[in-house]
Amino acid sequence: MIKMRRKEMRFSLKSLAAEVGVSDAQLNHIEVGNGTAPLARVNGLDVAGKTGTSQTITPDGHYSQDKYVTSFAGFFPVDHPKYVCVVVVDQANLPPEQNYGGVVAAPVFAEVAKKISKLE
Repeated sequence: MIKMRRKEMRFSLKSLAAEVGVSDAQLNHIEVGNGTAPLARVNGLDVAGKTGTSQTITPDGHYSQDKYVTSFAGFFPVDHPKYVCVVVVDQANLPPEQNYGGVVAAPVFAEVAKKISKLE
């Protein structure tokens, strides 16, 4: 099993959003714009997504302190989704303090989204 890092603030924001009728897509759009994934932004393209960071499991069954799997799952355009892209990076060669989905996987999503948008 992979241990996920989650912020308490995220859960309360989602609960509040449900109360006032904000969709998950709008919340994820906020995350790309002002949250944990500013590196997923693409100029001229409205994208939304969610970051993920998890510790890997060591051979003896414990959580690794320095090996991570990072991810970013995104879609665009936000109002009428046409494309979905999921990026998963297993054990990026970075120090633990830089191994986060918003730093490692989100920029890859941005490059893929940029190239896909140019095909249209």
